[in-house]
Amino acid sequence: MTQAERERILLAMDACSVLSAGLADTLASVAARLGAELEGLFVEDAELMRAAELPFVSEVVASGIERGLTAESLQRLNRDMSRELDRLLSRAAGERKVRWRCSTVQGSRLMTAFAAAEQCDLFVPGRAGHRRGAPDAAASPFTRISLVIQDPVRAARALSVIHALAGNGHTREVLLVCDRRPPADLLSALAADRIRTYVQTSTMTDARALLEQVRPHAPGLLIAPKTLLPPSTVPAVYRLLDALPMSVLLLR
Repeated sequence: MTQAERERILLAMDACSVLSAGLADTLASVAARLGAELEGLFVEDAELMRAAELPFVSEVVASGIERGLTAESLQRLNRDMSRELDRLLSRAAGERKVRWRCSTVQGSRLMTAFAAAEQCDLFVPGRAGHRRGAPDAAASPFTRISLVIQDPVRAARALSVIHALAGNGHTREVLLVCDRRPPADLLSALAADRIRTYVQTSTMTDARALLEQVRPHAPGLLIAPKTLLPPSTVPAVYRLLDALPMSVLLLR
């Protein structure tokens, strides 16, 4: 398989994203199962950098203590998290003999990630604030999966991802969101993995309504086709996706 033909999973994160060794290991396992390259993209949020220059902006650290957020402290945080992303992907990909690479850019996390992920799958981890206080928040964000089904081909690819997660002992429950009865072979495969399955009907034409529909099933992982959010997606939908209290995997 040539570099051009190799599938890629792009992990896009910023200073507010939740990253752990468990997440890196799981994504490396999924990449190995799909025969994909794992690519890390750390986005230095330009808007947050501008906000950090204001005197009244503060951050709340893990201990709950509020402190001033400065451009210098944000730059240090960006640098530390970018290095940590590189370290974790290097170890996880190396153990599974998966091709990998990392890069750092400036911009908006989602808009930059969508532009970079035009020809690959896109994984966006949850934000730190979404799961603050939840037990073992970063250890396994894949226990519950919401799967949006638009066509059999992407459903089959999503099933490969779910099978890898189930094989690692993560996934126990899947919500199928579709506009008709899901394929029988998909239901049978999930049953064979001993995954509890629920079905919810929804329109596939309104991305905002669909994202609001899966919100109550957080925390967890949303798997959806990338066509759900085309390149022309309006900023309001980007913001809604970014505000979801769950991780997101968009399949091309």
